Amino acid sequence: MQLPEPGAYGVAMCFLPVDKHSRLQCEGVLERIAREEGINVLGWRDTPVNGDAIGREARASQPYIEQLFVSRPGGLADEDAFERLLYRVRRRAENEIAASEIEGKENFYIPSFSCRTIIYKGLMLAPQIEKFYIELANR
Repeated sequence: MQLPEPGAYGVAMCFLPVDKHSRLQCEGVLERIAREEGINVLGWRDTPVNGDAIGREARASQPYIEQLFVSRPGGLADEDAFERLLYRVRRRAENEIAASEIEGKENFYIPSFSCRTIIYKGLMLAPQIEKFYIELANR
């Protein structure tokens, strides 16, 4: 996937249900809302993780983790306005999914949706983060 220049695209860090059908339903809601708000969806990316880096309890409750990439609408020249739009999309999706009948909806969570920052979260200790999120490892 070819990304626009920094600030012209946003990344949603998404925690999703593990069940494929439920996950696709949540993805569909988020994509539809983004498009309704005039945002172009560029694509999804599985976030590379190492499940062996966390404990048994954390692994048992681990959601499916993906990133959604979107591009800034042409009429939005201001990065701050794009940030506000991404926040609105995030809140709309969270509220709609929470009110839905989607099985496993309690596993849907968006830690961040921004053109500036990506937040990596998890049920783990700080030293485990870079071992769990492979791309954060200092190599």
